[in-house]
Amino acid sequence: MEKSNLKVVRPLGNLERLFVIRQSIGYYTNICSAVRYQCEDLFALASIDRITELNDNIKNQLRPVVYGILTELLLKEPALSNGIRGPMTTRPLYVHIPTIDLSQLVRFDVICSDKQLEKVLEDEHKIPLDHSTETNLLWRMVFGVNIERAHEICVIFCWHHSMADGMSAHILQSLFYNALRKIMDKKSDLSSISPMVNVPYAPMFRPLEETVDIKPSLGLVLKEVINEFVLPSFMKPTPKHYVGDVHAMEINNFYTVLKIVSISPDEFKSLISLSKQQKTTLHAIVHTALMLSAHRHLVNSGKDEAKEISTDTPVSLRPYGILPETEPTMGVYVTKFHFAASTKDIDMGFWNLAKKYKSELMKNMKTSIQYVGLLKFLSSDTDGWEEYLANKRRTGPMGRIASLDVSNIKVWKPTENEDKRIKILDFIFSQSANVTGPVVIVNLVTYGDRLNCTVTYQEGAIEPKEKLDKFIDGFKWVLATIAKDVSGEALQEPVASRKSGHIYEKRLILKYIADNGRDPITGEDIAEEDLLDIKTSPKIIKPRPPQLSSIPSMISALQNEWDSLMLETFTLKQQYQEVRQELSHALYQHDAACRVIARLIKERDAARDALAKVQAHIGASVSQEDTQENQSVDVEMLDRRIDSGIIEKMSELNAVLSKGRKKRKTPPNFTSIDAVKSYKWTSGVAPMHVSNASGITSLDISPNGHFVLTGGVDNTAIIYNSDKERIDSVLKGHTQEVTDVLWRGKADPGHPDIAFTASADNNVKIWQPSDGGYFATSKIKAHSARVTGIALNPTLDYLVSVSSDSAWAFHDIETGKTLCRIESNEVQNGYTAAKFHPDALLLGTGTNDSMVHIWDMKSQNIVAPFPGHTGAVTALAFSENGYYLATTSEDNLVRLWDLRKLTNFKVLTLPKNNQLNKVVWDHAGQYLAVGGTDVRVFHSKTWEELVVLTDNTAEVTDLKFGELAKYLAVVGLDGSLRYYSPESGE
Repeated sequence: MEKSNLKVVRPLGNLERLFVIRQSIGYYTNICSAVRYQCEDLFALASIDRITELNDNIKNQLRPVVYGILTELLLKEPALSNGIRGPMTTRPLYVHIPTIDLSQLVRFDVICSDKQLEKVLEDEHKIPLDHSTETNLLWRMVFGVNIERAHEICVIFCWHHSMADGMSAHILQSLFYNALRKIMDKKSDLSSISPMVNVPYAPMFRPLEETVDIKPSLGLVLKEVINEFVLPSFMKPTPKHYVGDVHAMEINNFYTVLKIVSISPDEFKSLISLSKQQKTTLHAIVHTALMLSAHRHLVNSGKDEAKEISTDTPVSLRPYGILPETEPTMGVYVTKFHFAASTKDIDMGFWNLAKKYKSELMKNMKTSIQYVGLLKFLSSDTDGWEEYLANKRRTGPMGRIASLDVSNIKVWKPTENEDKRIKILDFIFSQSANVTGPVVIVNLVTYGDRLNCTVTYQEGAIEPKEKLDKFIDGFKWVLATIAKDVSGEALQEPVASRKSGHIYEKRLILKYIADNGRDPITGEDIAEEDLLDIKTSPKIIKPRPPQLSSIPSMISALQNEWDSLMLETFTLKQQYQEVRQELSHALYQHDAACRVIARLIKERDAARDALAKVQAHIGASVSQEDTQENQSVDVEMLDRRIDSGIIEKMSELNAVLSKGRKKRKTPPNFTSIDAVKSYKWTSGVAPMHVSNASGITSLDISPNGHFVLTGGVDNTAIIYNSDKERIDSVLKGHTQEVTDVLWRGKADPGHPDIAFTASADNNVKIWQPSDGGYFATSKIKAHSARVTGIALNPTLDYLVSVSSDSAWAFHDIETGKTLCRIESNEVQNGYTAAKFHPDALLLGTGTNDSMVHIWDMKSQNIVAPFPGHTGAVTALAFSENGYYLATTSEDNLVRLWDLRKLTNFKVLTLPKNNQLNKVVWDHAGQYLAVGGTDVRVFHSKTWEELVVLTDNTAEVTDLKFGELAKYLAVVGLDGSLRYYSPESGE
């Protein structure tokens, strides 16, 4: 591997590394923020008056303006020009990327409504930022245009959580706002602006460990050690809080569902006023409203009534840090505060619960900060981090840790001086669903006189889906109810109308109903049964009556209050003494527990020493034997041969297939030569496998033609339903690009089949269909290097994989076990491709040594070497009748081999510099197609070149004929799936 020239900025901190690991295993994707503007001057810079449709011309006019703004932004914030080197190593590093291509970071879309904005944010949360390559940036942007209202745009930033936390949304959007002002002030010609930006190196913000004192106390460490390692599982308390309706382990598609909720300006002002009156905070009010609605609408009636509602509140640590004014303010400075409310707490009343939450938050702030410090005790081994998170998903209640996550990034103010040329309409902030975190995430942000919320959750976690809509409606109703007071005086017995939602003094509304029978505001018919009591505590104190306005009466009243105060002070002293006694007892118990722990640790260490001495005398060889066994797994597998029962099974199939193939004739309705010559691009899907590293590497079509399986550079495989024209499943799990895909071909017509994927991460995976999508049933680890190809034996029960480690392996599909692994002195530089002969007993392989080998499966030996190529073999294919073999190579040649005479009887030469990546026969062996720089189809009798297809914008990587050659499916590094069929529709 070539040494990278990118400059190292600094190592990742513990919290930043945790976010990298969490995204790498698909448990979390990213953060987004969106700001809607109305700015006529921006469109004037692009020479646009009004947009009625977002076509390529409009995009080309907008690009220089957007690139100019982002260039200014990049020069202000160093974090935006960084990538990650070695994300899955024990010491990942931030590196500086000096040259940035903005065209790869910005896309344009139409956003006219909240529904469209919800859809765009959901799509962004579905696609993680790819940090697997150090040259990939950790952010991207969507520039939305409203085609229904003039001069309105929506700017969406999406970023990796390791780069910045939620509060950084303020910094990022403010930088954009000020960069936009600067561009408008210049009023220069932007048409010459290039998407390529050179960004000078600058120091990055410091990690959390260097800015905030997060060292955990000894007591906290001991508590966590006891809970995690000392206490047996049966002694650990079982959480009773609501954590969703479907276990996280049962959900394979980690998609985020998002809803936008806005609080009206009038209600917002009323809530601000109430928070001051009740001596609490707006956040505590919103938090309490969410808990009440969750308890009412999310917890299932009956069986879940006793469940608690628990919340995680992200807390910004910026006020607790040492951040010089000259240092950038983006970064990850956050911890979490956990709060739980039982049914008893819910019944204590709205304001009591809000004040309890605020009090607990302030009291436990120090402990919340110290919990971040525990991250340094996690394993430096990446696998240890992955196992820790995966264990939380397996063992936690429903695989999650809390009911709600209430994240509040507070008030956004982009600048002190408002620019009248730019009107800010809205600010939205959202996070993707967290697989192992809270089941529902609520994100709050305030701009001007509006409070905006986004509610996100993992698709499938809440059933039925209508529960979430009821939860959101209930949350809005609680806030509206708290905000409304229409009686004009302090309420002593407040009640709410079920029909209108307005609040009244009970005695007044009952009298009004008795006289009129209608709601005093809406005029609707209303009865006493339509009123709902609202619990408030403490009771609102009435003003003093007029008779207490004289001096003697005031002195008497003060004397009574003094007496009450003294009585209360005496009661508080009594309670203080009781608390001191309880604290003393607790400290004694803590000291005793520490002594017990110390004694147990000492006994454990002594037992370990004794065990080590015993092993040294009577069992020292055990560990050596284990080590030798682990090291010799591959050697033993090399000594194994395929079982005789399997050979017999393949031989029986060989006899049947060979006999039947001799009698087979070309179908009468087979596509004619003239029809193939008229092949045109008739349909397709684009783009697929969209990410920072996009492109399709491999393709297979199910025997019934209904399902298409593709593998991508983005480490995933996609199952596309060609009948319904939609993506049915995305198969995630590989950590590097997928190199080959196959269907088993054994499913019933119209039903999904078992799928196989091979990857550059050295693994092969077997995917089983289920009601919820596809899940990996087996992960085959038979190779020490990149798996370059897989081949399915015609028995449909066995699979062969080939690898750059110069070995091929034979696997049982049902068990997922490797039955043998074969190496040969004839192959030194690794395999590139493999295919089974149609009659099951021969295996063809291609190598980096320019050789093609034919293996006998009975003996697992090479029976026919085919030399002739001068470059690495890229693909091979057997004809349907089993007589011919076609091979392609980096030498730009297609060679045809006669397996009966073991000779090269034909060479097809393509134009100079024409890359060859794939070769396939149709199912009847009449046509041969090759793909690379373009696609070419030849007739197998005359070897006439019938058609050349050049619609691809990048190299073609794979292609397949449809039934009766009625179409040809083609994929490539441009990320598109194209179908070619006869122009006449034959």
